[in-house]
Amino acid sequence: MPRPRTFRALSVAIGLVLVLAMVATAASLWNAREHDLQSGVREARNTAVVLAGQLTRALNAIDIALHELASRIEAENGPDTEGAPRITDPKALREAMLHWRSRLPQAFNIAVADSQGRIVLSTAGWPAPDINVADREHFQDLAANDDGRMSASLPFRNRVDNEPAVAFARRINSNDHRFLGIVFVSLSLRYFEQVYRPIEALAHQTFMLARSDGRVYLRHPDTLDRAGSLVPSGSRWYEVVAKGGGSYRSRGIFDNVARWVAVESLQGHPLVVSIGVPEDVLLAEWRAHALVVGVVTASFLAAVLFFLTQMTRQYRLLSASEISLAEKSEALVREHGEVMAHKAELQLRNRRFDAALNNMSQGLAMYDAQALLVVCNARYGEIYGIPPGVTMPGVPMAEVLTACSNLVIPPLEAEHIVVQRIDAAAREKACSYEYRLRDDRIVAVTNRPMPGGGWLSTHEDVTDRRQAEERIKRLAHSDLLTGVANRSHFLEEIAVARRRLEIERRPFSVLMLDLDHFKHVNDSLGHAAGDALLKEVAARLRGALRAVDVLARLGGDEFAVIQTPPREFVPEEDASDVMAESAIVLAGRIIDLIDQPFDVDGHKVVVGASIGIAMAPKDAVDADELMKKADLALYTIKAGGRNGFAFFNQAMAATADERHRLEVDFREGLARGEFELYYQPLVDAVTQQLRAMEALVRWNHPDKGLIAPDRFIAMAEDTGLVGALGEWILQTACAEAATWPDHVKIAVNISPVQFRKTNLLDVIMCALVDSGLPPERLEIEITERVLLEWQADHLSILHQLKNLGISVALDDFGTGYSSLSYLTTFPFDKLKIDRSFTRDLLARDHCGAIVCAIVNLGRSLDMLTLAEGVESEAQLRMLRAAGVDQVQGYYIGRPAPARDLVFETGRQQQAGARDTDTIRLS
Repeated sequence: MPRPRTFRALSVAIGLVLVLAMVATAASLWNAREHDLQSGVREARNTAVVLAGQLTRALNAIDIALHELASRIEAENGPDTEGAPRITDPKALREAMLHWRSRLPQAFNIAVADSQGRIVLSTAGWPAPDINVADREHFQDLAANDDGRMSASLPFRNRVDNEPAVAFARRINSNDHRFLGIVFVSLSLRYFEQVYRPIEALAHQTFMLARSDGRVYLRHPDTLDRAGSLVPSGSRWYEVVAKGGGSYRSRGIFDNVARWVAVESLQGHPLVVSIGVPEDVLLAEWRAHALVVGVVTASFLAAVLFFLTQMTRQYRLLSASEISLAEKSEALVREHGEVMAHKAELQLRNRRFDAALNNMSQGLAMYDAQALLVVCNARYGEIYGIPPGVTMPGVPMAEVLTACSNLVIPPLEAEHIVVQRIDAAAREKACSYEYRLRDDRIVAVTNRPMPGGGWLSTHEDVTDRRQAEERIKRLAHSDLLTGVANRSHFLEEIAVARRRLEIERRPFSVLMLDLDHFKHVNDSLGHAAGDALLKEVAARLRGALRAVDVLARLGGDEFAVIQTPPREFVPEEDASDVMAESAIVLAGRIIDLIDQPFDVDGHKVVVGASIGIAMAPKDAVDADELMKKADLALYTIKAGGRNGFAFFNQAMAATADERHRLEVDFREGLARGEFELYYQPLVDAVTQQLRAMEALVRWNHPDKGLIAPDRFIAMAEDTGLVGALGEWILQTACAEAATWPDHVKIAVNISPVQFRKTNLLDVIMCALVDSGLPPERLEIEITERVLLEWQADHLSILHQLKNLGISVALDDFGTGYSSLSYLTTFPFDKLKIDRSFTRDLLARDHCGAIVCAIVNLGRSLDMLTLAEGVESEAQLRMLRAAGVDQVQGYYIGRPAPARDLVFETGRQQQAGARDTDTIRLS
């Protein structure tokens, strides 16, 4: 390495080491500073926590005393009490007050005042001193507010001994909640100084007790009496108090001394303890340490700088002689280089020009003002298939054009082209155009005029670029999976149809199509099978449409069609009837085609189609509105059973608006706690002994009153809100069931959505742990929808719940699919026979046969059976005869809120009967 570079590198390295050392020293000092601050703040915070805990216990004792005395006085006062509280035995009450004062060493007086503020009873003397406290803050606060809390006053001068004090009071009410007066405890402010005194020895700490609104009770030590003063509104003290406690740096709100302040609120009381430590005290040790480190570091830097100065001086002397010799050598080399460079420049220019011409990806040709070839590259001849002898300088352009084997140009046309090019060059006008060659390649030509006449033309093969642009355009408008139009292209086609409607008055219809049970195909056969099915569906749909109709896939299993009028349509006709008839025919044809089984990877797959139809201009002309209304019609047909079609009507929009309002109210109702659980008893069919209570949710809507679940559960499942509602139901039901007799279970319905979209197992475990309810007393009820959407994790969750001891019941058994394979997949504890069989039990004989079959099936599988919807004695007798284990219904007991449930235990009078628990609604 040359000497200058070596010296510079050495100097830079030494400088970097010095900088790193200084940075490390500064970082170490800063970390030490932060450590000292944190240690001091932590010590202050511990002190604040200890004091806050001690004061909280003292105030809790005062609150208990006040609450006990107020309750005792209120018990003696009826609605006819006026002005002052009625005290039947003042001496006995005063003895109780004296007793409480003896248990509250921090209190020097307990007194009772009437509604006018007059002291009617006091531990300070008998009879009570003639003192009025109507002007005190705590009296005015409680006279104006009946909120059941203990009021804390600002510091004041006690009228008994003129000592500074503070009062804590509770309101005394009549039976009809009229204000009768207050009972209060007076504390000397010196008590709070006494609380602080045991830890006063901690150096330089300042103790402040204030109310959460910023009013100061006392600050110790302090040269001034701060009682009643207000913490400045801009202080961070309020922010820390709002968080429940913490620490912050204060510039000194009372004495301009920077402090670190630890804040701790008294739990359950509007008082705050603050411990402040001056920042100078916390950093005193650190500053001494920093001074020592600074002196040592400065000395070291001075020594290093002196060493570098000496090295630099020696280096300059050595380099001066070397520079003189190098300058002379460089002058000779420079003169020789200039001579050789001038000689090679002409050779290099020629080589570069040839290389540039012959290595261009474009063909290049230059013609003079007479259209004679000046120069061209090899690529020019390759593109057009021009023989080499024709591309020599001086050849006329017309001859070059007629010699192109890949471009057929007759002589007359060649002469015409030459005239055009000469004219454009004379007018100094650039032009561009494209040729399509015999082999379908596309060549883009650009001609640029040159000064003095003539032009320079470039020729580029753009075949691949044009094909790529065409592919991009096709991909931008097509669905990659099925090859039909995508959503973007579909919206463009609706815009085209709308313009045709405005100009030619030709209406059109939009059909939104959704596959039924497509998710089951994805879940059971996999997404690859689902994609194959979508391709087959798209192929069938293309076959059902005319060439003028537009088919698009909007996403997932959702397709859409733009249907134009029939060929024989006349604009003067009634468009609505014609388009409706055409849409009915097309929708029916599509449904029939989709109903035919599909062969997907060797599997026979059957799906259905639901179609919503909106017509333009009858329903709308805007693309978004048409698709929205067709989607509403699609939603209506899916909600009504699927595999059909429906036209949009205004009632659907009203239903959608109502559903939206219901969803908004539902979300707000969850936040406001408008939901309530009702409980319906499940009893033994023979003994009528209470076995369980089923939790049924009700919505106490502020405007619509009590709303049954059949009006909002479906919406909650569609929107996913049932997860939050179901979690609340589980927590509330388990908490209330924990207060019932030990053998009474709680039955809770679980939605299929909770299996898919919530951590159901964690929710149930948290509900059991929080409530203390044993798992054996919880029974969850699922329907066949969970089984239809069966997934491996669902089965795992059910097995984990059963292993915990939680019972699992299959609800509404006998309706829907009622596949017996479900009973072999999971060992249910109970089968709940649907209420439809109980309702028709007396009128239809086969209902009884079905009930008996379900009972026998349950017995053989060791599963209990329960009949829902029992509404008469006759139904109950028949269910007993059929062998049903448990019954439920209005005849047994109507649903009622927890507050109306009263559990009673009694003994039946029949011989051999057992003790039974019954439930009474109060």
